[in-house]
Amino acid sequence: MSDNDEYYYDGGMVSDSATRKRKSSKTKLPRFKPIVKKRVPRTEFGTVMGNLTMGMLLIFPAIALLTMAFPIAVFSIVGIIVLLTWLFSQDFKFALIILGVCLAPVLLGFVSIGFYIAIFG
Repeated sequence: MSDNDEYYYDGGMVSDSATRKRKSSKTKLPRFKPIVKKRVPRTEFGTVMGNLTMGMLLIFPAIALLTMAFPIAVFSIVGIIVLLTWLFSQDFKFALIILGVCLAPVLLGFVSIGFYIAIFG
């Protein structure tokens, strides 16, 4: 028997897959034990902190930039909200609380812009 009888080439890809033997056992992948065995349930505090973080990163700086670009419009909208709150509730303290709630994102936006300037500036 010559070498030509054993192998022949018909123009396709040359491989030795016919002469290779398959392994009897599969390669075993190591299984790692998880570090945390039980799931930690979400809490309201964690959800609030996560939302505050996303607000400080993205939303509050955008509100602060809009306030810098259009200060009269933003403060007019806040003033109208506070005025309507005061008219409908007849409680000046509640109107001041609403004013604080409306201005808090603006102030937090300026604080987060300051952080951005300190980090990247």
